[in-house]
Amino acid sequence: MRYFTSLKRLLFGTLIIVAGFYTTGKVDAQTETEGVNVVHSASLVKEKVDSVLSSQELTNSLLSQDWQGVVHNLTQDSANSADARAWLIIGHADLARNLNNVACAVFSTLLDSSSLDAWETWTTNFALNHPRSQVAHYLYGDALARNSKLDKAINEFTEAIRIDSTFYLAFNARGVVYALKWLETEGEDEKYYEKAREDFYNATILKPNWADAYANTGVLLIERGHAKSVNEAYIKAIKADSSFAMAYNGRSCALAKMDSIDEATHCLIHADSLLPGIPYVAQNARALTLPDDSTSTIARIGSSAKDSLGMRGTTTTSLSMGLGGTNIHAQFDNLNLQSWGWQLGINDTHIGQDYDLYRGGVYFNGIRASETGKPQKVGTDFMLAYQHGKQHSTAKENK
Repeated sequence: MRYFTSLKRLLFGTLIIVAGFYTTGKVDAQTETEGVNVVHSASLVKEKVDSVLSSQELTNSLLSQDWQGVVHNLTQDSANSADARAWLIIGHADLARNLNNVACAVFSTLLDSSSLDAWETWTTNFALNHPRSQVAHYLYGDALARNSKLDKAINEFTEAIRIDSTFYLAFNARGVVYALKWLETEGEDEKYYEKAREDFYNATILKPNWADAYANTGVLLIERGHAKSVNEAYIKAIKADSSFAMAYNGRSCALAKMDSIDEATHCLIHADSLLPGIPYVAQNARALTLPDDSTSTIARIGSSAKDSLGMRGTTTTSLSMGLGGTNIHAQFDNLNLQSWGWQLGINDTHIGQDYDLYRGGVYFNGIRASETGKPQKVGTDFMLAYQHGKQHSTAKENK
């Protein structure tokens, strides 16, 4: 059975199948009938998904942190994958189980505001119904963070930790939000940096063989320009999950700063082989490609990078992977490579080879500069894909 498919692809395919049943009669009547039946079908699908999301089986699995059971409940019917709420629950279950490439595919799918609002509504009710559950508060905090309500998200993650001081998922997620709060201050408010660092550290202590907290430590340290420490963090992430594509991608940034270009190139090639289609990897590969190189493996990977490095794209990169005989599809649709308001080309370009570790990645100058002569910005990001609050309307924070 297919594990799950892209939200947009599955929903669009469902509508096409339903509409395809009506192929006779006058065109106007046919169109009207099809529209009614499509709406009716969508309503039935939502009712079915609502039933699964409110089922005692799923509730028990979530409250007991039976993540395999959570996935089992939500993947019995492929229609569930067309619902953002089910999709995100699956992502958290995979993250908890250290299935980082699958979780990356889920969290990197761009969800629209109505999907995020539906997620917040569901998690709000789940937390109200289960006020003593660390999982309920964690999921609610996740929804708040995705809607850029960072302070409220911190409160929910903190409540989850108060209920269960060993709950590593909440430490990890709160660390991401603290990191974003630190970045909101342009790195001026050190308390948020220290809190993020402490939360990631606690997550690694509580769950030593869990990769994401190490990877998040690497992203945070990139902000400090500590290439050696960044490299060490990603090595630990890879030790915890040797198939973690984004960890190899992050490590390549540190290796480039350390002038270990061959190793950095090898990491990117390996990342692409593990999870093809990640825009970050393509951007980094493009920056590592020499100007006259068009045939090497790294050049091939970099050729799919968007022209505007480091900026939000306007196209979709499809991702497809197999895991244990199951097929997983996702879309990195308009993936925000500018995650925290990165600026391109703020450094002066000069002749020679220079690497400046800054804001989530590396600026490549000189010999590996783009055709325009501007530095190329590459980097990585937190897997949970929470957004910097300033990138969204602040009205939501006051709801």
